[in-house]
Amino acid sequence: MESINGEETVKDLIDMVNRNDNASAIITLISMTTKINRPATYNQFCKSLKLINPEIYGKHQNLMDQDIDSNKGFFNIFKSSESKVFEELNQNKLETMVRLIKESNIVAKMGISINKFSDESKNDECKKLKDEFDLKKGPAIESLNRFKWGKDICNKYNHTSGLKVMQNYIDVYNLYLSKYIKENN
Repeated sequence: MESINGEETVKDLIDMVNRNDNASAIITLISMTTKINRPATYNQFCKSLKLINPEIYGKHQNLMDQDIDSNKGFFNIFKSSESKVFEELNQNKLETMVRLIKESNIVAKMGISINKFSDESKNDECKKLKDEFDLKKGPAIESLNRFKWGKDICNKYNHTSGLKVMQNYIDVYNLYLSKYIKENN
């Protein structure tokens, strides 16, 4: 019976696959452990197996390709909801939302809770959007929609702190559109 302790080299992993009759079970074991805990090693293992033992790699390529793609398949369940949120936000070019969630997490660790922006905070954000960026209607609507999309992604993974951050900015952009855009048109 094989086990993985986290100290294996790529060569050790290749040897495990080669010395066992049930390569699928060993590749699954490696995927469930090394891929998650040491992704660079897993990546190199896949590349090396393809070069060293193309027959085994070919037989199990679908399993390994599925494992390499972190957005699909069984192994995605091992990721935290925050990791899934950040990954999907980044894939959809919503990096600003990732940054805002991370900043909110840092503030929360300092013992400051920002569950909902106060009316004063919302107004300050709106003034900043107007004074520093002179944000026009089209870009403001696009930003609002990006935050709504970010909220949908947070909701998909039950990421409550991300939901709160997105809702704060949805409120800011709704206020901005109702107060600053209509006043200045």
